[in-house]
Amino acid sequence: MYKYLLIIFSIINPVVSDICIEPPYIPPENYLSENNLIGLWALGVLSSIGITQLNKKKSPIEIETIQDYNGKTYQKIELKEGNISQLNNLKNDLNEIQNAIDYLEKEEIEKIKKEKKIETFIPHNIKHKFGTGEIRSKKDGKYYHGIIGEEDKYRFGIKYWNTDIYENCVWHYTNSNAKLPHKEWDTHDIHDFCNNCIIQPSHPWNKNRRSRFIYKCNGHEI
Repeated sequence: MYKYLLIIFSIINPVVSDICIEPPYIPPENYLSENNLIGLWALGVLSSIGITQLNKKKSPIEIETIQDYNGKTYQKIELKEGNISQLNNLKNDLNEIQNAIDYLEKEEIEKIKKEKKIETFIPHNIKHKFGTGEIRSKKDGKYYHGIIGEEDKYRFGIKYWNTDIYENCVWHYTNSNAKLPHKEWDTHDIHDFCNNCIIQPSHPWNKNRRSRFIYKCNGHEI
């Protein structure tokens, strides 16, 4: 009996099926995330002003809510036919919004600096009094090199900013040929840059580093 079964199994050709893995969906560049505030605002405007007013506004774009096969929602932006000349007006409007946002951001930064009693107007005769690095802030009678948390975090490029561990910090690049991305707080010679700073061994960015280390300015008094 077993002999016959072995013969039967030996003559059956195994069927191999390819497993098709669906590639990840990459939305087109004219798709905004569902949480994009400008897109949500535009959708609200377009849905509330009515057709007559919409024609007067001559909006060159249409916004449509789209879902991909995973159920993720996007806001699809398309140009209305024959409205390419209106795109320049739209860009001007967006630039105006950007300017307003920049203004609000600056106001908020100044408000926070005032609350923390941080001064950023430094006289010329003080700026390079304590090393080749530029003094950038003053607090509680002391002058400091390095990062100004509330002001620099938007340029810094770290997703999760923590003011406590980056405030008044300076980056030391040990490779003299390394590019200094932010000359306000980057240096090849830390002790020449600031004459009263100390390395931060417990800083998360100093762990397992060999070419770039974070120092903190302890402040300078006159």
